Amino acid sequence: MEIISITDNYSVSGELNRNTIEKLANLGVVSLINVRPDGEAQGQMSSREYAAICQDFGLTYIHIPVTSGEYSDHIIAEFKLAIYGDLEQAKVHCVCRTGTRAVHLWALMNRASKTFEALNSLTTPKGYDLIAIKEQFIHFCKKSM
Repeated sequence: MEIISITDNYSVSGELNRNTIEKLANLGVVSLINVRPDGEAQGQMSSREYAAICQDFGLTYIHIPVTSGEYSDHIIAEFKLAIYGDLEQAKVHCVCRTGTRAVHLWALMNRASKTFEALNSLTTPKGYDLIAIKEQFIHFCKKSM
């Protein structure tokens, strides 16, 4: 599984396995956030399995199940807390089916401090175009003014 670094402290990927989680731990990742709901696809690793493997390698495991494209303000706030909680400078990896939800949540989490264009120019070269969340992003920014 390819691990895509979005920033120095935030990376994303599709579904992981035990070896990849060990690799993440060896790279200094301290938290794994899984935004994929259990049972989304046949044969997918469950949240309980992720939690057990993360515990084996000393990673904090957080499960925030998100249906693709359904990014409520509550979910975004929960995601931001999971990333920044007590570990603002810690390395975090987020997993979903392809990495897209993980990137969308990260971008929406940062919408108060960065422009859509700035975030999209960072993620697009890494294979994640943010156009699907542009309206939600802009709506939030107008609401905040």
